[in-house]
Amino acid sequence: MPDISLVSGLVETIYGFSPVAIEPIQRYVFDWRGIFRVYQENGQCWVLRLLKHPEASKDFHSTATLLQWLDQQGYPVPHIHRTREQQLVGIKDNWTLLLLSFIEGEIIKPEPSSLQLLSARLGQLHALPHDSAPTARRSRCHPETIANRT
Repeated sequence: MPDISLVSGLVETIYGFSPVAIEPIQRYVFDWRGIFRVYQENGQCWVLRLLKHPEASKDFHSTATLLQWLDQQGYPVPHIHRTREQQLVGIKDNWTLLLLSFIEGEIIKPEPSSLQLLSARLGQLHALPHDSAPTARRSRCHPETIANRT
């Protein structure tokens, strides 16, 4: 997992603020990837996705573009913290960063009332006008993408 001091320095350089606290929130440890909760002095909490991979910039930009479009449609999604240069995605020293607002909540319980709320939200998503939606890149983990590599 990337070192906390590295993460703090990248956030300072790219986003222009010094985090007061940084907590890893990923389940698995990789030296080329990190997911962190980043706290700003004003109390704002962010989720930082950090990757050191050649395709990371394209992947994060695709995610950010989709999140922006969903937000414009009135669908509740995390908001993007733009870089100092007003870019959606930050890049420094082969690291690619995407900083998103943290959404408090609980993991959904598999009970009728929770599943009803989830299905209503999913129905709202499927009712959005797909003709104006941005074209998303297929994930590197998608089975067809993996099959095409071999």
